[in-house]
Amino acid sequence: MNGSLPVVIGAVARPAVERAARIGDGFVTGVRDWDTSRTEIGWYRAAGGTGQVVLRVMPPVEDTPDLAEDFARIVLEDLKRAADLGADEIHWEPGLTGIAPDRQIEALEAPAAKLA
Repeated sequence: MNGSLPVVIGAVARPAVERAARIGDGFVTGVRDWDTSRTEIGWYRAAGGTGQVVLRVMPPVEDTPDLAEDFARIVLEDLKRAADLGADEIHWEPGLTGIAPDRQIEALEAPAAKLA
C-alpha cells in the first residue's frame, strides 16, 4: 500500500460498476440476490477490475426454535455462495433486530463454532 488507503467503490448500475473497475482499488456491492451479484461482479471483471470484490450480505433472520442452527446454516451458505462468485471479502450484517440479546449471542457463536 505504500502508505495509501485503498478506495473500494460501491456500485450497482453497470456504468458505475465499470467506473469502479477503472478508477478504484476494488468494488463493493450489496447482495440483493445472488444472480444479480454474479452479474455485477462479471461487469467489474470484464471492465478490467482486478481489485478486491466485497459483498455486503444482509440475510433475513427470524427467531425460530433452532435459531442458532438456522443462523449457522445461513452464514455457511452465504460464505460458500460468495466464494463461488469470486468475492474476496464479505461484510455480513446479521439482521437480528427484535431477537433477545442472549439468543443473538447464541446465534452469532454458532457459525463461528462450525468454522473453527
